[in-house]
Amino acid sequence: MDNDGWTWDCRMSFANFPMGTINPTLEMSFQGIVERAGLATNLEVCLDAGDANSYTSGVRWLDTSGNSNNFLFGAAAGAGTDDPTFNGTPGGLSSSEYMAFDGGDSFHYDGSIPDWANNIAYDNANFTLVCVFAHPETTNGAYFFTTYEGASAFAYPVFQWDWGTAEKVGFYVAKQGANVWSSSGVVYPDNVTTNNTPHFLAVSLNEATGAGGAFFYEDGDYSQIGSADTRSSTYSNPGTGDGRGPFIGGTGSSNRIDNGAKMYGLMVFNAALSKANLDALYAEIGPRFGLS
Repeated sequence: MDNDGWTWDCRMSFANFPMGTINPTLEMSFQGIVERAGLATNLEVCLDAGDANSYTSGVRWLDTSGNSNNFLFGAAAGAGTDDPTFNGTPGGLSSSEYMAFDGGDSFHYDGSIPDWANNIAYDNANFTLVCVFAHPETTNGAYFFTTYEGASAFAYPVFQWDWGTAEKVGFYVAKQGANVWSSSGVVYPDNVTTNNTPHFLAVSLNEATGAGGAFFYEDGDYSQIGSADTRSSTYSNPGTGDGRGPFIGGTGSSNRIDNGAKMYGLMVFNAALSKANLDALYAEIGPRFGLS
């Protein structure tokens, strides 16, 4: 009994007063953050290693966007030597939850290539790719996301880690050995990315915009190309045929992410997000990985 003449049992407070619509998992997940930023309408894929709605066990990394764009561990729906490995506690929503790679692993799309993946390489492409990733101390390159596999009669995009020693993130679109974007091969912004550390990385592109229609983003700011924040987004001879996959962590059989690499999550949007949009996502996603 307190001085006001009534008893308060703190053990009963949460039982007697429900939390309403607050869902702690959703609040901290990539999906929840995207929804609060008002960007869910354009979200095609949301993979989050720390979200129990995206992975708890099994052979699929599940898309939480509601579009069922799920990815298989490896090439088949069963255990294999090309399967990435989940690390951490399912639903932990921390920097300890990630997909680990051993140099021979990749994720394969669970189904036929969807239109949103092909559209990244087509005329009037309009998209944003976001990846939270930590790369080991190596000099090999790797593909975060691509629709390339063997033949190149179709156009395909590649969101990748630098092949050399510069430790940079790049993007290009190619077809039949020629570059659709850009004329000089892979476009690498100038930022050097610290190894063995999570980074929030993105490329945003609206092909129809042309001048200033594309930019890279890293850890809260533009990742400049030379002294420019943006560059032309125009494609030269874009594709029309279907690609393959898509694949995460390499192609179906090559360009695999290196042993020791960690992927915490990947998102695909069917619109070119603005820097302000990415700032809003980074402000909430970054702290989970020690980024500010």
